[in-house]
Amino acid sequence: HMLRKLWLNACFTLPSPRSPITTCPNPINRYCLDLSKSDHWLRSKKVRRHKNDFALTVNKDYKGSFLRCRDLHRDRGEGCWITPGLVEALDECRQDEGALKVCSVELWEKSSGRLVAAVMSLSVGDIFHDYTTATFVRDSRSPGAILSKVLGHLLVECGF
Repeated sequence: HMLRKLWLNACFTLPSPRSPITTCPNPINRYCLDLSKSDHWLRSKKVRRHKNDFALTVNKDYKGSFLRCRDLHRDRGEGCWITPGLVEALDECRQDEGALKVCSVELWEKSSGRLVAAVMSLSVGDIFHDYTTATFVRDSRSPGAILSKVLGHLLVECGF
């Protein structure tokens, strides 16, 4: 599978039904966090104040979370690059036990059981790539920011 080989070489790609060649996104602005520098991810007031409101899971509902991200991006007019083919290809990789690790990191509101934020990601070795994120509930608790900070902490703890 060509996409898997590209992803294993840390090349994130998007399948295109109109082209035999897979396009490689090349954004104008790139963001990279150096996790080797000391950062106190969990010192955030919001994390401390609202940590008991939420539950964190990995791959509880990979496809459902990814499709919710797609719907949110589309509904906000942010484009819809998340295709059924991409969801299937990444889910196939997620189910394999190879070097490529694909996962959804999900934040759930305990009181309602609803998904409030998600990070869709893949990793190869010590490279972690979040290919999309979404905050489904926007309120004073800032669940998307909380998920980002907790994930940053966990990545450092795991040696990324």
